[in-house]
Order: sequence, then C-alpha cells, then structure tokens
Amino acid sequence: MLPQGYVLNRDKSAQQQDDDSEEEQTLEEKIEEERAALSYADLTPVTFESFMKWKADRAARKQAELEAKIAAEEAKGKKDKSQMAFMSGRALFQFNPDLFEDAEDAGADDIVFEEDEETKDGGAAEQANNSGGEEEKKEDDQ
Repeated sequence: MLPQGYVLNRDKSAQQQDDDSEEEQTLEEKIEEERAALSYADLTPVTFESFMKWKADRAARKQAELEAKIAAEEAKGKKDKSQMAFMSGRALFQFNPDLFEDAEDAGADDIVFEEDEETKDGGAAEQANNSGGEEEKKEDDQ
C-alpha cells in the first residue's frame, strides 16, 4: 500500500501537462503581448519618402566614415589603396570604380569543355546500332 498523498508518475505527468498548457504561451502570443505593450506615440511611421530620406542619410554617413578612414590611413603613410585592408571589395568599388576595369574576354580561356570517353564511344555505338537495326527492318518489310 502507498503512503497517503503519494502520486504515481503517470498521474504526475498528466497533472503537469494540464498545468503547463494553461501557463505556457506560444511564441506568437508572447510577441503580440510585447508588441501591444509598446507605445506608438513617439514612433515615426515608415513611408516611401521617410525610407528614402533615411537611406540617403545612411549612405552619406557611411561615405563620410569611409573617407575618414582613408584619410587616417593616408596620414599613417599608406599611400597605396591596396594596403588599405579595412575596405571590402564592395566599399572599394563604391569609393573608386576606376580601380576595377574588367576585360570583356577575361576568364573565357578558363572554361574547358571535355567529353568523356564513354560519351564519345557510346554515341558511336548507338549510331551503329540504330543504323543496323533500321536496315534489318527494311529487309524484313520487303
């Protein structure tokens, strides 16, 4: 006989699931509650005009930061742009597109098409089989 107040494991799990389902919220519900708690009075609505203004301001700020970094590197004595490792390729292209001159036929020599021996032999064998089979059919028809 079990002591008084003892709960079996199978009964515990069922009871815990009932308690958990009541207390636990889904992620979507938590997000909606937090979103509802935000105050919208001090927020700026996003319109096409406000977005374009923000984008232009951001681009100008990034350009100013980039020019400041370049000026600092040049002051250190690094005159060559290739020594400026802090700039990514994209940033370098945006700063001076003349550094990147691409030839139209560049890389064309790198691509080499090779056919497998099986493809070469298999194609010839298939043609011989097809032509031989057609001749036999013609002879049978006559």
